Amino acid sequence: MRPERLPPTDWERFRAIRLRSLRTDPQAFGSEYAEVSSRPPQSWIGQLEGLPTWVVNHDGRDQGVVRFVPSSEHSPAELISLWVAPEVRGQGVARRLIHPGSLKLSPSTVLEPGP
Repeated sequence: MRPERLPPTDWERFRAIRLRSLRTDPQAFGSEYAEVSSRPPQSWIGQLEGLPTWVVNHDGRDQGVVRFVPSSEHSPAELISLWVAPEVRGQGVARRLIHPGSLKLSPSTVLEPGP
C-alpha cells in the first residue's frame, strides 16, 4: 500500500472514496452525503486541481484518502481531511498517508502539527 496522488483526471476515484467515507463515517465530516453526491464533475475536478489529494489502494480498492492545503512561504501545509476504510484500520494506512516521504512532497513543503 503506497500513497498515490490523484490527478484531476481521476476525479471519479476521488468522488467514490469521498462518498464512501461520508456513508461510512458521516459524523467525522462537516459535509453531508446528499449534498456532496449531487456535485457535478467539474466540482470534483476543481477540488483535485486545488488541493493535493492522495489515496492508498489495497486489493484493487481505494482504502484511504488524505488532503492537504499546500504550504506557502508563510505557512506550513495543513492536513484538512483523512479517512481510512474500516477494514484496513490499524494496519498503518493513516501513517502511510501522512508520512512526507510516502507522499513525495516537494522539498519546500513544510508539514507541522496543528494545535
